[in-house]
Amino acid sequence: MVETSPILRTILIPLQRGQVILPSATLVEVLPYSPPEPSPETPDWVLGSLSWRQGRVPIISMDTLVHGDLPEFGARSRIAVLRSLGEAAGIEHYAILIQAVPRLVTLERKLITLDPTAEEREGVMTSVKVASQAAYIPDLGHIERVLSPAFAIQEIETDVGTVA
Repeated sequence: MVETSPILRTILIPLQRGQVILPSATLVEVLPYSPPEPSPETPDWVLGSLSWRQGRVPIISMDTLVHGDLPEFGARSRIAVLRSLGEAAGIEHYAILIQAVPRLVTLERKLITLDPTAEEREGVMTSVKVASQAAYIPDLGHIERVLSPAFAIQEIETDVGTVA
């Protein structure tokens, strides 16, 4: 039998409507907001992509995915770059539009309870209460599978000739 720790190291990421809770190990960096480059033929919750560390990462809006709300960009808007779960081939990182700096929070498992009143929503694994505050645990696997066709890192084939 595997025992799990009663303590969870998490990040609470503020959205326009609610917050997302993730393991702290998924957060790589928080950036100031800058407009993404649009990406054609992606769902409306994919805002586009942005330059980051000599590459491009897709940026999504959880508010659009979960509620259908168009995101607002204010002085407190930020971009949280996340490490992928590795389930979707070729997606190493992606970003979420957020509305303030995420908070690192160490929680006891007993403080996180399922929200029985929450509706099922695309991109949400489950809705919870964190010490009586509503939060979403996103379905990162689903999000990454949707992002993969448009943003997977393509291997560059080179034709290297040999010298005889």
